[in-house]
Amino acid sequence: MSASTTPPYDLSYLKSLSEDPDFLENMIRIYLKATPELVAALRMAIADKDADGLAKALHKLKSAAAAIGMDGTRTEIEMVEMQLKSANPSSVGDEKLHSIAIAFDNTLEA
Repeated sequence: MSASTTPPYDLSYLKSLSEDPDFLENMIRIYLKATPELVAALRMAIADKDADGLAKALHKLKSAAAAIGMDGTRTEIEMVEMQLKSANPSSVGDEKLHSIAIAFDNTLEA
């Protein structure tokens, strides 16, 4: 990542919780360990057309996005969750769901 590139996350929230660098390091370690499994669960739910699996994976990823400062992705997940709860949950296209997974892939790479 070049110096001019804005990272896809903002650690301000985590830093506001504690000034202890070990806390921040531990939280990032937890994120890096848990998130790939959540993204894999999302992708599996997409492939299986599993609405319950989608809802569960998205809910957990929403929390991860909030913690790591992925505000745009968190908002996108909230909108998708509302669509899934609507009368026409099939209105959520796979493309939208894949873009959420890619956002997390980009954060993990950064």
